[in-house]
This record gives sequence, structure tokens and C-alpha cells, in this order.
Amino acid sequence: METPLLATCAWCGDGFEQRTGSGRRKDYCGKTCRRAAQRQRERDRHLTAVEARRPEESEAQAAATAVRRVGRTASVPQGAPGAIHRQGGREGRLAAALAYLARSSGVSTQEAALRSHLDIGYIEGALAGRWPLTWPEMFMLATIFGGRPEELRWLWEEQGAVHNVPQGPHAAARRLRHAFLGLQLAAGSSTTQDLAKAAGVPARLVARVLRGDIIPDWATTTRISEGLGEAPAALQPLWKDLEHHLVTHSLEIPEGGLAYSRFSSLLPEASQANGGREAL
Repeated sequence: METPLLATCAWCGDGFEQRTGSGRRKDYCGKTCRRAAQRQRERDRHLTAVEARRPEESEAQAAATAVRRVGRTASVPQGAPGAIHRQGGREGRLAAALAYLARSSGVSTQEAALRSHLDIGYIEGALAGRWPLTWPEMFMLATIFGGRPEELRWLWEEQGAVHNVPQGPHAAARRLRHAFLGLQLAAGSSTTQDLAKAAGVPARLVARVLRGDIIPDWATTTRISEGLGEAPAALQPLWKDLEHHLVTHSLEIPEGGLAYSRFSSLLPEASQANGGREAL
């Protein structure tokens, strides 16, 4: 009888019986460890992209970053309704937005871990902004916490310098609105009245923009962006993408904004062929 060839799992370290004969040898004891290793590689690639986007750090800053990586950071900021403020960079605001969804949902990190097959410590660290999530992980946790992943997409892309160019004017309009909604979540889902006061624009206009009833002009985009604690320059590429699509179709956003109903009637979306309005 042939003696079984034993090997050590590259993920969990347990021993397993290696396959014999032709073909590639196994690195992992089973599917669970293989998938866990794949998720870790995805996290590492995303973290590399995030780090590459950051400016050169001083020795002291590098030491502080190293401390953050091993999890010795403060707890996640508790954004309260009506508090319009910036959460220490887009990584912090993305974590704050996801943490707000987690608190609002009532879903514990234990339950989220069970449903997502992620470690509790990994989820808690992500909610505290200690490390970035891959997009599949972000999508899954946002869904588990009762949120809409698309509202976090822009914040996620910005922290890793990953940019998804929208296909068509309707996608560009939705992308701008979702960026606003993600920033609103990061601010603790501040009320329309608080945001209007911070932005210096009428509350009715803010409500219409956030609902998707109106596509804002650049002046309104600037004010709402500032009201949410974001530099207008960060959102300008989104607005420029939208403007480019409109100019291509000989349209423009008038002062005060363009009603989505008119926008939709002039540029019907392909998915509307069967009738009904595609919401922003």
C-alpha cells in the first residue's frame, strides 16, 4: 500500500493528505482555506493601491501608520444626525458611513460575520477604519447592514484611486447623487435641514437633489459638497462626466438645476423602453 504524502496547509497550517500523480500539488487543505487566502490576496492588492495613493510619509507618520495597521486605533467616530463634518479623509468617511449603517441596522458584528463568512475582528477593524475592504466585501456588508452599496461606491473608489467611468448620462447622474448620499451617511445621515443650513441652499432644493428629482448645476453641487464636508474639487470629475454626456446630446444644466423628468424625457434610458421612470 502506498504511503500517503502529507502536506501543510498554507493558510491554516493543518496537515492534509496531498494528491499524488500528475497535476499541480494542492496548497490548501480545502475550499474554505483556499477562499480565505484568495480574499486576503484581494485585500492586500487593495491596500497596496490605497498606500500608493498616499503622499510620502515622514518617519513619525510611518510609525503611526504601522500602529494603525495592527489595530491600535481609536474606536469608530460616532456621527450624530445634524453633525456635518469631515471624518479624517475618505478612508475615515467610508468607515463612518458603513459604521452608521451597522448601528442603524441593529445587526451585530457577530451576525454580520456569520452571514458574510468574514472574521469578527476583520469586520470590527474595517468599521473602525483600520484597513480597507475589497469591493465584494464592502458590497456584502453594506447589504447585510440594510444599506445600498451603490451609495458607498464613490467613497470606496476614492480611497483606492479606482475609478469606474459611468456609461451614459443616466449612469453619470446616478453616480453624482450616490456620492452625495454616501457623504450624507458618513455624516451620520444628517437631516435635510441641517445640510441645507450648512450648504447655504434651500432645504427643498437639497431634498430634491438627494431624492433624484433634480440634477444640480455646478454652483449647487459645490454648495452641497461643502455642506457635507467634501472639497468641491473631489466631486468635480463626477459633475464634469455628467456635463460631458449632456453636451454630447446638445443639452446643458441650467442655473438652479435640471429636472430629472425633463432630462429623462429628452434622453430616454434604454431600460425605460417598457415604460416607467428609472430612478436616480
